[in-house]
Amino acid sequence: MPQVQPADDTTQPVSQPVGSVAKEHGPSVGVSEFIKPSGAEASPVIPPEVAEHGVEAVVNEEAPRVTEEQRQVGIEPAKESVPVLTQPTGLVQGPMTEEEARETMKIHKKVSNSIVWLAATILKHAQMVHQKITG
Repeated sequence: MPQVQPADDTTQPVSQPVGSVAKEHGPSVGVSEFIKPSGAEASPVIPPEVAEHGVEAVVNEEAPRVTEEQRQVGIEPAKESVPVLTQPTGLVQGPMTEEEARETMKIHKKVSNSIVWLAATILKHAQMVHQKITG
């Protein structure tokens, strides 16, 4: 006949699983402590030891100050009429063309060869470009 052992009345503490909702939390901080005013009403705080070395607060100016010496060498602030380029300006040239990459993949069969990895990367990028162009 099997022996029945008495039930243990001691309970083990239940631990929270890792990644649960019951995590440590610091004191809640108001948003105003992190958001600082910007623009004209905000002025930087410059410590005295930094100010000793010539650092000073600069007021918001539309254009940077250019010295006479800088003007003589041709430096001047950009004007509003200077266009910002938003279109590509030239052809991007890789280390090998798509055709060279295809030929390399035919010639070299060892995947441990770095030229094979380069060719495979170029073919992958070319495929992504073709998909974007053709839709």
